[in-house]
Amino acid sequence: MPTCEHEKCGRDALGGPDGDDLCILHSEDPEKDKKAFWVAFEEHRKEHGDKFSGFVFPESVRFRGQTFDQADFSRAKFNGNAWFVGAQFSGDAWFSEAQFSGGAEFSEAQFSKAAWFGRAQFSGDARFGWAQFSGNASFYGAQFSGDARFGWAQFSKAATFGEARFSGNASFYGAQFSGNASFYGAQFSGDAWFGEAQFSKEASFVRTRFAKKADFHQSRVTGRTIFFGATGEGGEQLIFSGAKVDFGNLIVEPLDALTFRDADLRKCRFLGTDLRKAEITGAMWPEIPWHPDPRQPRLIRRSAKWARVAKRHLGEKYPKLKRRYDAVFGRIGRRIGVYDEIGKSKLSKNYPWSHIERLYRELKQNYEDRKDYERAGDFHYGEKEMRRKNPETPWGLWFALSLYWLVSGYGERWVRPLLWLVGLLAISTLGYLWFGLSPKSAGGGATCGAGPDLWTTIEYSVRVMTLLKPDNLAPEGWSRLVNLVQSLLGPVLIGLFALALRQRLRR
Repeated sequence: MPTCEHEKCGRDALGGPDGDDLCILHSEDPEKDKKAFWVAFEEHRKEHGDKFSGFVFPESVRFRGQTFDQADFSRAKFNGNAWFVGAQFSGDAWFSEAQFSGGAEFSEAQFSKAAWFGRAQFSGDARFGWAQFSGNASFYGAQFSGDARFGWAQFSKAATFGEARFSGNASFYGAQFSGNASFYGAQFSGDAWFGEAQFSKEASFVRTRFAKKADFHQSRVTGRTIFFGATGEGGEQLIFSGAKVDFGNLIVEPLDALTFRDADLRKCRFLGTDLRKAEITGAMWPEIPWHPDPRQPRLIRRSAKWARVAKRHLGEKYPKLKRRYDAVFGRIGRRIGVYDEIGKSKLSKNYPWSHIERLYRELKQNYEDRKDYERAGDFHYGEKEMRRKNPETPWGLWFALSLYWLVSGYGERWVRPLLWLVGLLAISTLGYLWFGLSPKSAGGGATCGAGPDLWTTIEYSVRVMTLLKPDNLAPEGWSRLVNLVQSLLGPVLIGLFALALRQRLRR
């Protein structure tokens, strides 16, 4: 009788109708005798140890709490559930290219040395909660069709999930990565949970793709952790594109351990995370639409709401007109900000104004240190907006900030003070023409006579606004009040214009 074609097996082949030279341990026949299989399994284990490469298990297996020495389940097929709860692998554990048709339960399992799950296929849920990986752990190219749960698992050395595919939800909640952790090219089609996880050394999320949600809330980063988008033949792919990510209350030690390159941060939360020293390069931040101040009159707030509703309905009815409007006026009233500011549907008293203000302040410092003054200006704008809109801000400070916002956009919008200057010049000139100016006499007093023409009045108004002290005309009557107001407001507006222009042009 022929022997099994598998090397080092030595058992008699079944010699079925298909002519397969496979023994009962390696045969894929679903009708093979299950009782005979387990008898052969125990005989094989006594003779060859824990060498189960290519075995085809016809039903669910239970190895709960068992001890394995140099376990080799590479290319094995588990047609039912596989239970390794609390199992102890004292030597290397090989599950490379293994196929788990049912659930795979490795909760509380202990891997004393290396654990190899490269290109393994998990058709059901895979549970590794509270598992301990004392050696290297490799899940390179593994496919998780169900949920993958690694909650509170401990990885003492390198953990590799490169090119892994997570079709369901993936949970690494509370997992501890004491060595390097690599998720290079991994794809998370469902939600990915890394809350309270600890990355002690380098963690790589290069070219990782998150399709839905990714949660890193309250995780601890003490080694260099990089989130890098994909670049290749298909073009540039920003990491986090289309996903909602929570980096709230992230503990970063040292502060420069965190890196974001080519990242889509339009739906990323950072509330409570210190980003002063984080490297943020090529990031895409969300655009913040204008919202009325909660302290403004109700009529203004309702008018702004009606305007947004009308714009939406007109856009649905006249899409071409909306596209032209957005092309010309789309940036007016918008700014770059953080998703934490717009993540909620409504702003309430419980809105974390002060925390978002702090986040903006830290981001402003980050970009100023990197000489990116344009982005720093946007975050400075957001910082002042949060303070102005905060209901706990005193009325005096709120009024001053409102004037600062209205006149120059907190020193970041140079067009506003320029428009105010033009308006002040026009109104003052009309006032002088209406109330009158008198030519000065040789002795310095005003003389009677016809008033100056338009261009002379404009020249006079410009000189008053720039504190050049015109010597040919003198105000009379109410023109003196116009002269006083213009001489006070003119230099202030010029100063705000110069400050905003400098902020925009400095390098």
